[in-house]
Amino acid sequence: MKTQDNFHVLGIVKNSGTRDQLLNILNEMPEITCKVVLGDLDTARKEIGNDKHNSVVLLEIEKKDQDVAATLNSFRKICGGRTPFMIISKGFEHERMLRLLRLGVSDFLSLPLDINETVESVLRVVEKNYGSDNSSQKSDIITFAHASGGMGATTLAVNAATIINEACSGRSASCLLDFDLQFGGASIHLDLPGYSPVMDLLDKPERLDREMLEGMMMHHNSGLKVLTTPEAPLPVEAISSDVVDKLLNLAQKRYPYIIVDMPQTMTMWTDSVFQKSKIIYVVTQLNVPAIRQLKRWFSVLEQESLQGLPVKIIVNRHSSFGRLRNDNITIAQASEALGRKIDYMISNDYELISASLDQGMPAAILKPNSKFVQGLREMLSQSVDEVNVVKKGLFSRAR
Repeated sequence: MKTQDNFHVLGIVKNSGTRDQLLNILNEMPEITCKVVLGDLDTARKEIGNDKHNSVVLLEIEKKDQDVAATLNSFRKICGGRTPFMIISKGFEHERMLRLLRLGVSDFLSLPLDINETVESVLRVVEKNYGSDNSSQKSDIITFAHASGGMGATTLAVNAATIINEACSGRSASCLLDFDLQFGGASIHLDLPGYSPVMDLLDKPERLDREMLEGMMMHHNSGLKVLTTPEAPLPVEAISSDVVDKLLNLAQKRYPYIIVDMPQTMTMWTDSVFQKSKIIYVVTQLNVPAIRQLKRWFSVLEQESLQGLPVKIIVNRHSSFGRLRNDNITIAQASEALGRKIDYMISNDYELISASLDQGMPAAILKPNSKFVQGLREMLSQSVDEVNVVKKGLFSRAR
């Protein structure tokens, strides 16, 4: 656990005057230690790689610097996506600032540095990411996304959270965060009350803390804790990037695994969630419109310099008899169209999922040995240590 005597700030600036000014400011802050070096983006890459455990990185960017978004994204990957970055600049364009904010930059400092502004900004970023109730080890965020509606991403997210929670002996090891403010369906899948405590968060976001987050969680009979969305659709931007960041940070202090169900629409905070994720499962189906939309989804990521994210493609509702049913394309055709391999295929089980929705109980509990659940379990076992694949005997069958 980070305490007030071991926050370390790394600064990379372009000239000796800024270096001396920043050193003078940081050295007057008893809460932190610091290192400030002269150099360009290549120097920054080396310094960040030498010590991946910096509490905060301050990076000076000039107008002439090229491919800043892609470079910053690569720096965040070196740090595991968890170290906050602050940008120091002079006369940064609004559009460029907005893009970097979407990429996850925590704050901006203008040159020449103002002492009070610098101190307040650094302390604010430190407090936001390493509050006094922070745990010694952050947990893993597993995100489910989709480029088209009706792909079954929520079904997979609900069952994935259930499988992980059970694999960890049901000790509230995982939580499910439904971030689809417009059409979130986690509460419907689990037959939870229509009222969502998220409304309290939207009314008074400044009150968000660990206790409030715990109080907002809905409890399912399976033991899973869920942050549901309101019945009435809300604008996707009703929740700010800062609130999403804080919510995820608080959840990581409480739960070893956080499963996030994302909206179809890209938001101002999509990049932030993706950057924090250990793995991103994007869910699709084997039909031409779905594959086309998914290809557009990947194009957007590339435009935002997010092509290096840990994305895995899931084909949901897959049938071994797809071509015979005349309503599917093949895995090979989908892979060729996307220019990417299909990582996982989850079997179609209409009856099981229908029963699950009718009863408000995850399929992972209703029929844990079903082909659908076993496929999901096998997928999760590759990223979650506690999840083991159940090997069937010669005469076993799905219950």
